[in-house]
Amino acid sequence: MTIESQPVGALTHVGIDVADLDRAETFYSALLGVRRHSAWEQYLAFEPLPSGLTVYLQRVPEAKTSKTRVHIDLTVPDVQAALARVESLGGRALRDFVEPDESLAVVADPDGNEFCLLKG
Repeated sequence: MTIESQPVGALTHVGIDVADLDRAETFYSALLGVRRHSAWEQYLAFEPLPSGLTVYLQRVPEAKTSKTRVHIDLTVPDVQAALARVESLGGRALRDFVEPDESLAVVADPDGNEFCLLKG
């Protein structure tokens, strides 16, 4: 295997910018089924997901101003049920975008960060 065909690194962490760490912790803890691992200054990290990926939150002073260029996708058994749960946690559906066959919904967390619910 040549150096050009090797990955640069492994994806191990995903950071999400938020305005309110407490609110975001409540939302993502319930959304992902994880607990806080550690917190320091403007950061809060969750325990690693079963896949090994670690999600962390970063409090930032500026508000989200444009479409999220990188987002997460959650595979769920029932998109409508997952959408209802996201909304009960303070999130919302975006642009009324739910596929007619209910295979996908674009949603946002309380800070407006976009992610998708995919039927799996």
